[in-house]
Amino acid sequence: MGSDLQRLNHLAADPELAAYVKVISIADDSELVDPYASSELPMNTAYHIWPRYESGNIDLSQLDVTAVQSVLRQKLIQPHTILTRDYRIEAANFKFCSEMDIVQSLLKPTGDESSHGITALNFAREVIEGGDLAMKSIKYSHIGAPFSQSSPLHLPRFAQSGHSFALGSSRVSELRIDFAPDKQGHGTGFTMLRSADLRLDRGNCTYWLEQIFYHAASLRDLNISIERFPGYEAISADRVIPNLESFRLSHTKLPADLICTFLAASANSLTQLHLVQVTLVADSTWLELLSILARRLPALEQFTLGMLGEEGSVGNMAVDYRELLSKVHFEEQYHPGLKLVVKGPAEKKRVARLSYKGPNAAAVLRFVAKHRRLGVPNTGVAVA
Repeated sequence: MGSDLQRLNHLAADPELAAYVKVISIADDSELVDPYASSELPMNTAYHIWPRYESGNIDLSQLDVTAVQSVLRQKLIQPHTILTRDYRIEAANFKFCSEMDIVQSLLKPTGDESSHGITALNFAREVIEGGDLAMKSIKYSHIGAPFSQSSPLHLPRFAQSGHSFALGSSRVSELRIDFAPDKQGHGTGFTMLRSADLRLDRGNCTYWLEQIFYHAASLRDLNISIERFPGYEAISADRVIPNLESFRLSHTKLPADLICTFLAASANSLTQLHLVQVTLVADSTWLELLSILARRLPALEQFTLGMLGEEGSVGNMAVDYRELLSKVHFEEQYHPGLKLVVKGPAEKKRVARLSYKGPNAAAVLRFVAKHRRLGVPNTGVAVA
């Protein structure tokens, strides 16, 4: 980040130039040296590669985040957007050729992971908090790294060697945060946040959930997945403030009570509910949860349920709705808005996913809860 920080400081020192800076992109040079995405092999030149631990976490001790924080805190630059791009080269690509040893040596961390290990999401947190920025939206996404048509894999050295070479697609994630520049430096923080799309894990879950549910009073659209949820007492219902209009939860295991807690302040505002690849634990059941949600969400207009499960003594039991395949169960007015994704052979059909959009969403959700059944153990319902 050294030379890039120098350019940032140069821009910050000139108010006229600084006014043109709308987007700050934070990334290293990993994509430039990955033979899967680049057209050139690494050379003995100066690359800025974030050092990482075996877990993939970044060694923040070697990155000068304070310089970026200072520029933002002093409002020398007032960005509309900050992009944090985390490009992780596939391990197999380091064995592609001897030149990749140059990159491998740059990845070695110097600090203790327990103190400095950090993901790109938390890297962004450091910049945001230190810069006193006013957030409007947060979006975390996984981006497919395109294979370079001019990849070194096509060089005669490899193509005509008589050996078989393979390159793996790298893992790329990007966090985009949009801001209100005129509120920068006012201590606004999360209070103006309108939409959030986050992929959380054990290391960053508590911080982001607390900020979202305790401080984001303007939040209307929330999409979260939580891998390896750290604990069930992380959020207190009486402190939850967002009046959500849309809520999507996916790829997680948690008790039903916590989902109710997330929606504690949204009873009269929530119109869209999406629950996908969610497994209930702690003796929770979908019969109970869906019935509660149908009763507490009178404004609901549409919902999606897919790949749900309950944790039992024999593992994760998948929820099945095959009883709904017989339309005689439904009142006529429910039919137009209901969509079922049916899988399996004719003799073993099952409803893997269902959605409804219409004026009777709460009533249909209550009906669906009544006719849900547990199928065979399913180890792929959610991430543990």
